[in-house]
Amino acid sequence: MHFVHHAFLLDHIHAIVRLDAMFGDVVGVPIETLFRLIRKGCRVVFSDVMEICGGAARVSQIAVRRPLAIGRNIDLVTGTDLNEPREQASTMKYVRLQRPLVVVMAPTCTPFGPWCHLNKFLNWDGWLRSYEEAAPHGRFCGEVALVQLKENRHFLNEQPFPSELYLEPPWPEVRSDSRVVDVVFDQCMTKQRAACGKLAKKPTELVASDATLIQPFQNLGCSGDHEHADTSGGKCSPLQLWTWDFAQRVVKGIERLAKTLKVAVVHTAPPAERKGQLQ
Repeated sequence: MHFVHHAFLLDHIHAIVRLDAMFGDVVGVPIETLFRLIRKGCRVVFSDVMEICGGAARVSQIAVRRPLAIGRNIDLVTGTDLNEPREQASTMKYVRLQRPLVVVMAPTCTPFGPWCHLNKFLNWDGWLRSYEEAAPHGRFCGEVALVQLKENRHFLNEQPFPSELYLEPPWPEVRSDSRVVDVVFDQCMTKQRAACGKLAKKPTELVASDATLIQPFQNLGCSGDHEHADTSGGKCSPLQLWTWDFAQRVVKGIERLAKTLKVAVVHTAPPAERKGQLQ
């Protein structure tokens, strides 16, 4: 199946292809090229990758240098609170309009991770607060994954292993889809280090819509040739930032998937030229 980037509201015969004005992206594409790709049955996607709960957005930072077309990083640090219904609705609209080939997600894991049962027992009120802060956007990420599956696009979601996020609806429905795959690996093999400088094992699971996305993480169980930092309890919090090695592997999977799907890219004008088209 073929994909084509950046379509479709056409400005007369010059074919200025616009995304919705609210997203501020304007590109120029020859009309004959666009129609030729459409006749070949190309599907429309506006970006190769976007991030939800992406934090420092290291995947986007690497992807844009490949170059891959990137969408927004929708996260609390970029001003979007995905626990709010209005923000969820706006983000879902963006996903449906942007049609990203892959949505990369890493929702908060604190109340769901390996220590959650002990935390419930030792500090129920604290665990409940963390659950109320994490569950709404964790479930929303599941909704995004469902949309991607239903519209024949892709997602990748990261959580510690094991994680009870996948007991939250609609994640059971997502994981029951025959296309959905997973891989468990140790982050010490992606050069993750604790504050003390030692490698941090941090078993992690990636759940994705295609095996190509997780292939770069296969066979990454700890090699056993190094000492691990103690990351028990709350000591895992500083490890939420993905290493550059981790992010590069994610991008490599996206690149391979795009190649497998024979993505047809309509090259866009540089940002300065795009601004000129608006004048």
